[in-house]
Amino acid sequence: MRILFALALSALSLPAFAQAPVTVRNATDQEVFALYLGQVGANEWRDDLLGAATIAAGASHEVRRPGPACTYDLRLILKPGPEVIRRNVDVCATPEVVLTQAEVTAAQARSWRLENATTSTLLHLYITRPGAGSDRGEDRFGPVSLDPGLSFFVPRPAAGQCSADVIVRTAGGGEAVRPGLDLCVVDVVVIDQVDGEAPDRTPASVSVINRTGRPVTALHISAVAEANWGPNRLSQPLADGERYEFEAPNDNRCLYDARVVFADGGREDRMLVNFCQIGELLFEPLARGGDKRP
Repeated sequence: MRILFALALSALSLPAFAQAPVTVRNATDQEVFALYLGQVGANEWRDDLLGAATIAAGASHEVRRPGPACTYDLRLILKPGPEVIRRNVDVCATPEVVLTQAEVTAAQARSWRLENATTSTLLHLYITRPGAGSDRGEDRFGPVSLDPGLSFFVPRPAAGQCSADVIVRTAGGGEAVRPGLDLCVVDVVVIDQVDGEAPDRTPASVSVINRTGRPVTALHISAVAEANWGPNRLSQPLADGERYEFEAPNDNRCLYDARVVFADGGREDRMLVNFCQIGELLFEPLARGGDKRP
């Protein structure tokens, strides 16, 4: 009887154990912008398990793995790079995964560097086989954007896949292509000009709409490249269901981050909003929270 009870208790506890969270500790001096757990050996990465959150240097973050398996390939994207990939990680045996500075340094040594020498923010990076045309595959930036004057480390390809076209796209729709590069040899790829860039024409005003179910007491708008969120743009609290029109920043940019602060002290962010393409900014409940910047 005792044996049957123990077996039943074990069977009941298995699903909960299988879905137990995984803690990732960032023991580096960089910020982790994306975290993926993929099927071992598949090299396919689905949703970013951090959602809109990041893992600051020295911080930890708890995620729930995508299925009942214990063993996964782990991929982390840092800013300014590189990406770090660990194979065959048993998250049941090691529920806390620690990313070390030595891993990041070693990954950078195995990478080439993309340098943004333009005046535009680069939003997308594609690395394709020469002449692949419109089949560009994965955006190698993940959730990261590359501001003017900054660099991003990209892992070198596997042997036999060295020749590639490097393609970047900007917030304004511009594109630059560096064809036929040997990414096993090159150290730095400089993007100094983009073609087809649409002029930055920020609208005179943007309407913010509150559908969060909570009153909003502050609205902050900041260019992506800026660290400071800036002043509160609301002249009075914004109740649920209300709309408020504010003057858009007059700095000839398109990409901004937006933050609302609620009466209860909570906050909600919208990152990489293109004001050149929208006239309304909607805030409503999100399925996953967190911020991509402090």
